[in-house]
Amino acid sequence: MVETEKQNLRPDPKRKPLRVGIITEFFYPNLGGVTEHVYHLSRRLALRGHQVDIITSRVRNPLKKGDEAPPQGLVPGQNLVRVGPGIPVISNGSLASVTISFSLGKKLTRLFAEKQYDLVHIHSPYGPVLPFLSIKYCPTTMIGTIHTNFETNVHATTWVKYLKLYLDQFDGMMAVSETAVQAFKKYYQKEFRVIPNGVDTQWFQKDIQPLPFLQDGRLNLLFIGRLDPRNGLHFLIDAFAKIHPEFPKTRLVIIGDGPLRRVYEDMIPESLRDSVYFAGYINRERPSYFAHCQIMCFPAIIAAFSVTILEGMAAGLPIVASRIPGFLDAITENENGLMFSVGDVDDLAQTLRKVLSDPALRTRLSQASLQSAARYDWDRVVDQIESYYFEVLSRSASGKS
Repeated sequence: MVETEKQNLRPDPKRKPLRVGIITEFFYPNLGGVTEHVYHLSRRLALRGHQVDIITSRVRNPLKKGDEAPPQGLVPGQNLVRVGPGIPVISNGSLASVTISFSLGKKLTRLFAEKQYDLVHIHSPYGPVLPFLSIKYCPTTMIGTIHTNFETNVHATTWVKYLKLYLDQFDGMMAVSETAVQAFKKYYQKEFRVIPNGVDTQWFQKDIQPLPFLQDGRLNLLFIGRLDPRNGLHFLIDAFAKIHPEFPKTRLVIIGDGPLRRVYEDMIPESLRDSVYFAGYINRERPSYFAHCQIMCFPAIIAAFSVTILEGMAAGLPIVASRIPGFLDAITENENGLMFSVGDVDDLAQTLRKVLSDPALRTRLSQASLQSAARYDWDRVVDQIESYYFEVLSRSASGKS
């Protein structure tokens, strides 16, 4: 841990340390925005003197040996509790995880009785099974965080209406963006505190290990995300095929994996096979990949607030992203990023032409990215979350709703 981190995260003597249980279906070795959020939140809370348990499932490890753990490890006071096996499921157009155990309710009851948490923080509380049972058996103050921009569908409507009986038990509710709030309010009316995702700016600006195979004079376009249809990689592949004849010294670098990887690999024309690199799942080496790319492109169809975009900004990359509400929470168009119409391959190709042909534009966008990332540094975000914890605890203690 660097000295600046020690100084910024010194415990506040005016506030007593809390015992916090964080419930999540998403944690390492699962990669994604919720995993990153939970890891950095729990890490910084622990560095401030709180005792934090991350309560999650055991999932199949898709990462190479040594890369499956949190990239910077766990710190004292940050503990990992796995309560049952997790299985992959498709949800909201993406790959999710569900904890399956016939004794899960009993395990949670024993855990809550043993740990005597001051507060339980449940991430994505609308999903089965671990969040649902945690709400049912939790005996103490509860806060939830909404991470997702829902698509309207019968399943979501039916499920959230049923879950409303449990969601009413929350003492406080957060969302990572106003987009997530508006999406969830289609199903459930509640007051939300909007606190954005954060990014570890120091980690993406540290000394970087060289990746010689990406240092051959090409301009590298970076995509990072699960290989799900909602993340729009197929649009980027088609746009890259359009522009590559004009910009032959470019490469598309794809970080991420999933059941559809072979489908995406088959989309690459034979003539472009040497100009597209599938890196698979990358965890600890992410800063090195970011440092060796010149442009980040995220063509997602739906998102609430992208951790990926924040990481690209922290690495100083010019951002090209689809013009969707969840990205507009972080990107001011033509200031700290360029945007294109969602699903419009021609518009995406034209936007990439613009940034590839203009080094001065790339430099300006890079500088703006760094400035934007500073606003979302995890130290600042955890200030807001920690304050909300104490606000809700004070309200609960006084008997207010």
